Amino acid sequence: ACPNICINFKNKSQISAGTIDSFEWDFGDGTQKVADIPNPTHCYKPGTYNLNISLKSDVGCTSSLSLPGFVTIYEKPKAAFLVDPEEIDEDLPSIEVRTSASDVVNTRYFVSDGSDYKTENFTHNFKNLDGKTKPMVVQIVKNKYGCADTTYRILPIKPAFALYFPNVFTPNGDGVNDFFEAKGIGV
Repeated sequence: ACPNICINFKNKSQISAGTIDSFEWDFGDGTQKVADIPNPTHCYKPGTYNLNISLKSDVGCTSSLSLPGFVTIYEKPKAAFLVDPEEIDEDLPSIEVRTSASDVVNTRYFVSDGSDYKTENFTHNFKNLDGKTKPMVVQIVKNKYGCADTTYRILPIKPAFALYFPNVFTPNGDGVNDFFEAKGIGV
């Protein structure tokens, strides 16, 4: 299984005469043994673990079952990616995305404009930037065991701007080009 999983164990032990009086579970990961719970739940961290159950009948007979390496919990991959540029220019809304994920065999990206990619690296041109909603890129990666990790980046938008300086002016009082001043958009 993948990390952060809790396993529900079901005891199917039987006895031909009498009753099973006590149970003791050893989950093999160094945690405290669990007694008198026939069907426990146990949460594991990554690793391989032995499982042991010991039983005692109402007349004092004992039995145990040991299962070496019964539980294996795999490490999850690490999702990570780089975006260049890190800020989207309104005039050139194009980015390059490169993975920096580790322990990965499958990579998928979802972009907030509805695009998706099934490759590790790609170039994306954003559609319909409104200047109000920041675009987002989500990466989902899986390793060879099917364990997954997800990360995302919200990308700021660098507004377009332009600055104009006149190269002539006519200060003759007619209301047209009477002043020498810079004018701009987005400044």
